Parts: sequence; C-alpha cells; structure tokens
Amino acid sequence: MNMKTGMNVLMVGLYPPHIGGIASYVSNLKKALESLGVTVSVVTYGRGSGSHVYGTHVLTRLRGVSFVVTGVKKVLQVIKREDIDVIHAHYLVPPGLVGVFSKKISGLPVVVTCHGSDILVFSSGWKKWISKYVVRSSDCVAANSKATVEAVKELGGHAVYVPSGVDLNEFYPMDLEREAVTYVGSLHTVKGVDTFLRAMHGLNQKVWVIGDGPERKSLERLAEELHISCTFWGFRTDIPELMNRSKIVVLPSLHEGFGLTLLEAMACGTPVVGRNTGGIPELITGENGLLFETAEELHQKMEILLENNVLWNRLQENGLKTALKWSWEKTAHAYKKIYSDL
Repeated sequence: MNMKTGMNVLMVGLYPPHIGGIASYVSNLKKALESLGVTVSVVTYGRGSGSHVYGTHVLTRLRGVSFVVTGVKKVLQVIKREDIDVIHAHYLVPPGLVGVFSKKISGLPVVVTCHGSDILVFSSGWKKWISKYVVRSSDCVAANSKATVEAVKELGGHAVYVPSGVDLNEFYPMDLEREAVTYVGSLHTVKGVDTFLRAMHGLNQKVWVIGDGPERKSLERLAEELHISCTFWGFRTDIPELMNRSKIVVLPSLHEGFGLTLLEAMACGTPVVGRNTGGIPELITGENGLLFETAEELHQKMEILLENNVLWNRLQENGLKTALKWSWEKTAHAYKKIYSDL
C-alpha cells in the first residue's frame, strides 16, 4: 500500500511574473515552505510559469469575476492532480473567494492571508459583505501586520498575525551608483503614486516608477504636467538591482497591510520613506526610515534626506539591521504549523 508522505499545499493569488508585494510574498513563501519539505502548487492569473504553477484565463476588463470562475475550476483540477491537503489564498477577493468556493466543493480546509489593502478595497457596501463572507467561511485567517489583524476584527472575524520575511539571498547591497527616487508596486489608486509624483515636483531628481496597473496612463500624464523626469519601467524582474540603483524607495500607499517593498529596499541598503498608515509604522521606526502623511511633508523629508548624507547613512545602516531580523524561514514555519493544525 502506498502511504502519502509530506504535505501538499495549493496557493491561490498573484505570482511572478506579476510584480508587487503579494506576488513577491507568494513566491518567497513557496520557496521557504519547499525548503521545509512542503510541496507547494500555485493557481494564478494569466499564464503560469514555473514548477507546479498553473495559470488561468482571465478577461482584461472583468479580471476579478473571470478569475473566480476559472480559478475555482483550475483549483479543483489541481486538487486532484497534486493530492492537495490545504488551500491557501492570498488576498480576500477574488483569491479568497476562489478558496472558499473550492472548499465548499472539495471539503478541504482553506487559509486566507489578508494583506491589508484588500480589506480597504472591500470595505463598504456589497464589497464589505463579500469580505465578511470570505473571512467567516475560512478555516483560518492570517494577517501580515497587527493593523490588519484589527481590520479583520472589524469585519467580525479573527486573524492570527504571521510576520512577512525578506529573501536576503536576493535582496542585498550591490554597491551600484544611486540614480533615482523610486516607487515599486502596482499602479492602483490605493497606492497613492500621485502623491509621490506631486512630492517630487521641484526636487530636480530622476524618478522611477516600477510596476503597472490601471492608473499608469493618468500617472504618466501627471508626471508630464509636473515636468518631472520620470521613467515608467512597467513590470521588471530585476527589482533588487533597481532598488540598489535608487537613492530612496518611497511607499505612498493610502493604506498598506505591511509594506514588503520597504523591507526589501532596506535589505538592499536603500533608505525608505513610507506613509504613516496601516502596518507601515510597525516597520518604520524613525531610526530606520521616515514616515509622512501629506505630499508636502513627503517633499520636505525627501529634500532633507537627499541633502543630508549623515541621515542617509544612518537610515541605510539601521535599515540593513532591521532586514536581518525578518526571515522567510520563520514565516514558513508559522504557516506549516497552521496547515498541520488544520
């Protein structure tokens, strides 16, 4: 008789070549879990790339709705093919909804990780109803910051705090020439990239926007109107190098569950500035980075940081120390225990 060994987990959500915090999170967690002997499969948007990674067909204008339909179908196929034990969805909607629907059909337990911005996006009207349904239908809800834990409570659910990590084999100082002030992430309204661009007006600095999304064209127009020397890179796979070539990495999100981009920049030895919201102040203390609340304050703090080498070097040094405290191995161990308990 063949006895099954090990654990098989199916993750649902964004995955490289997509970029941004969630895709990076899922990719790093997959690698860390596999180093612990867990077999991880992934169902993602669009074409899948890599071992045990399965893509789905989605419609450009109805990406979320179409992913719920095609995602559930693909998840059920992968459950049979890979002998899955646990479904782990990243982001409340639509991945969490895919996970919950798949649970109802397959009977498998589902873990949903809230990344912060998902709760903000689905926080009112019928969207809030969907969020509550996903949270209350999941076997376990995990959150990447204490602020996100509290947000889940407001939905009537309970979440466990599982810290994020950083891959120090990928993100590390490279001793490259610093060229620009940079934003890395998706181009959605909630990311506040317009605040970043307005704050850069008058600083006479190169600006890099790395990532893509529905706001790209309007942001390109804004940069042109502000007469900023701005390069929109789109999706990139050389993020560590670009962070090493940056003078500062800025995260201007209106709401952010944690801010993995900030931690990755710290690991590259690049000073960071983030908006004082969500889980960002849990990471940025003032000694390892700067916080801001308005475009005017962001402008002032970047002006100071760009001119004050002593401050820049102090933030760089303390940022590197902070990054060393965060480990994907710890994150993977925490999730492996959750899976085992389920």
